[in-house]
Amino acid sequence: MITIQLVQVNYQYGSNVYLPYSVGCIESFIRNDEALADKVRFCEPLFCRDDIPSTVKLIGEVEILGLSCYIWNWEYSKRLGVEYRKANPHALIVVGGPQVPLQDKDLFRTELPFADVVVVGEGEIAFSKIAKSVIDDSPLSEIPGLLIPEGKSRCVFSTGAPIRIDDVHALPSPYTTGVFDQIVASRPDLQFQASQETHRGCPYACTFCDWGSATMTRVRRLNPDRILAEYEWMGANRIELLYNCDANYGLFKEDVMLTEALVATNSKFGFPKKFRAAYAKNSNERVFEIAKILNDANMCKGVTLSLQSTDENVLRVIKRKNMKINRFAELVEVYKTAHIPTYTELIIALPGESLHSFCHGLDEMLEAGQHDSLNIYHAMVLPNAELNDPDYRALHQIRSVKTPLLLLHGSSESDEIIEYNEIVIETKTMTLNDWIKATTLAYTIQAFHSLNITQKIAIVIRRVLDIKYSDFYQSLIDWAISSGEGPGPIMRQINRCCVDVANGHGSFDLAENRFGPIIWPTEEALYLGTITQDGKQWLEHFLTESFGDRLNQQVIDELIRYQIHSSIYPFQSDDTSFSLTIDIPSVLQGSSDVLTPFTNGLSKQFHVSGQQRKWNSQADYAREVVWYGRKGTALENEICEL
Repeated sequence: MITIQLVQVNYQYGSNVYLPYSVGCIESFIRNDEALADKVRFCEPLFCRDDIPSTVKLIGEVEILGLSCYIWNWEYSKRLGVEYRKANPHALIVVGGPQVPLQDKDLFRTELPFADVVVVGEGEIAFSKIAKSVIDDSPLSEIPGLLIPEGKSRCVFSTGAPIRIDDVHALPSPYTTGVFDQIVASRPDLQFQASQETHRGCPYACTFCDWGSATMTRVRRLNPDRILAEYEWMGANRIELLYNCDANYGLFKEDVMLTEALVATNSKFGFPKKFRAAYAKNSNERVFEIAKILNDANMCKGVTLSLQSTDENVLRVIKRKNMKINRFAELVEVYKTAHIPTYTELIIALPGESLHSFCHGLDEMLEAGQHDSLNIYHAMVLPNAELNDPDYRALHQIRSVKTPLLLLHGSSESDEIIEYNEIVIETKTMTLNDWIKATTLAYTIQAFHSLNITQKIAIVIRRVLDIKYSDFYQSLIDWAISSGEGPGPIMRQINRCCVDVANGHGSFDLAENRFGPIIWPTEEALYLGTITQDGKQWLEHFLTESFGDRLNQQVIDELIRYQIHSSIYPFQSDDTSFSLTIDIPSVLQGSSDVLTPFTNGLSKQFHVSGQQRKWNSQADYAREVVWYGRKGTALENEICEL
């Protein structure tokens, strides 16, 4: 009998931690193999990011050590592999996962000097054959789908194309076969989150994504009975969050039935509490039906109306096809009417994107009504995506740097081993200086518009003065950095971060210790650093100096009054009503493009809903409102006419 230790570590967020699904699938597959089951003993999968010496000691002597790697554990896994090799020179160390750079000809000399074999693609069949080869003392070179070091030079030798699992219906579940039972039972201090597939593969070929290459493209459905049984297990074991790992949940009509079954499980057990998924790229009525089922059960974590870019040339370059912008605007309104939160993602510095086209895309999203939830990311260079292909990089003159991975909402306690992501900072169509401008603008729009520091003001100025949203927020950036008022200091810090990152050092980690030992996303740090200041004063200075020639003082004062009452501040005023003499609501509702006094010049009274909320500390406010509540209009007070 041989002993196998599988490792898939992840970060812990407070008491929340993911079960190690990928290695669980491998263990359950081998357990279910009658020819191997009584010849293999599995140690309990390791999933916590404990210190390396303790982990090496805990593993002890095993015949096979398997490391499942992705962006959040790549450096840790490599360090563990090096140290375990020192402790156990004779173990077979197997490495797999999307983060392994499969095209690297020096892979076994530089990245993985400790490794004996790399699994390419899906791991269940390949790993089971590796285990059998160790038991039988047969050569690894006869197993297809592996990379192994050859000779003293440790050159990469491929054993051929990976084995494709066509019959995914036959795959056993790590949940229902008991792989995680002991882990959950022995750790009542943790709140477990679970990953789940309902299908494998992706029909799309976006060049910035490695989903298609990692799952061999063609979509294959898993057994519905397995999925339903997993729901039952998750409910009984009090899983907090279910993260669906499909590339396109809602692609199949059966997904509606699965969603109804999930909600029934929640009704029965109270768990899983929330569900998150990457929904079908071109959202349709089926996705809306699924979202409504989840939202009615208070299980929806939001629906992504995915775009990445709105520029046709960019979409051609990255091999992506989006819904038309008018269809997008319709969907935004449909979801908003149904009170279902949505998110829209854009990516900075995709090949073919310029600063002008990026700003145009931002304006299109906001014009379409997506005011509350724009999520903007840097283009990441994933090891096995087409974006990282040397010819593709050369064609688009892609320049990238590695920067420390931001552990959003993770603990800010220091970690000896830093994980990195590689991001694009320059292309043939976007200069480094333009990338800095795009990055600063992206963080500003997310913080000030989507999180509602200046959203109402920006909408009114767009409609009344015909000033583009991107121009309004660029004006805010220029004014704040120049004057040093309001958000000026933290905007300067963001600019310095951009320069430091581009030079290969520093990160976008902005410390805001007033709000707890949490690593905040950059736009949330910008929001938190601004919202605690005297908003009335700096907003008045900004609007007067930037638009005072086109807006009189009364209009400016009332715009600020409306905006501040609509925003949720850490320490709210007891004043739950205010008056206006100018009809700002009509402009915000889109029924007028002109600011006019109310009839007969009389003022009207408005009531603020939500102003009575209180928080014990700024940290409580940040956690409950910004972290937990950042979806839909969660950062907005409702204002009604009395």
